[in-house]
Amino acid sequence: MGVNGPLIVMVPLNKEPLLSFRDRVLHDDDLEQSRVLYRRPKLKATEEGRQKQKDDYKTALIRKQQRKERDIAMRSNHQSKKLEKLEQRFIESQELGYARLNEVKVRMREEKEVFYRQRAEILNDGIFHPTVGEKFLFITILLAISSPLWLTVVLIYNIYSRTRSRCRR
Repeated sequence: MGVNGPLIVMVPLNKEPLLSFRDRVLHDDDLEQSRVLYRRPKLKATEEGRQKQKDDYKTALIRKQQRKERDIAMRSNHQSKKLEKLEQRFIESQELGYARLNEVKVRMREEKEVFYRQRAEILNDGIFHPTVGEKFLFITILLAISSPLWLTVVLIYNIYSRTRSRCRR
């Protein structure tokens, strides 16, 4: 049977003969099966049918191509937005780096100015015009630097004077 529902049992309640009842039930079942198994009969191919089929195929191909183009456009739009965001982040990070470099440059320039100012002050006060205390310091430094020379001279002079005084006796 072609029916997928619950099994229905028909029982004649009137005085209908069982044979005619059976024929009626089988006839109803045949109608249901013929509805389930019904297929439209094939028609002979005509030029109009072929043309309609070609037109339908062409429109389906056009729709498919349009769908592909729309998908490609959406993907390229998405990629261009991603690239735009990436470039924007890169430019912002570069600008931030340049701002930091400019701050460091300004600080270095200020430190350089302070250095030259202090250097000029020291040179103006100068080592070339020493005060009394600085003169004493300068002489001490000069003696310390030249000490190997004059110490050896003093030592040789002492040795020479001792040996000379011994030889005279």
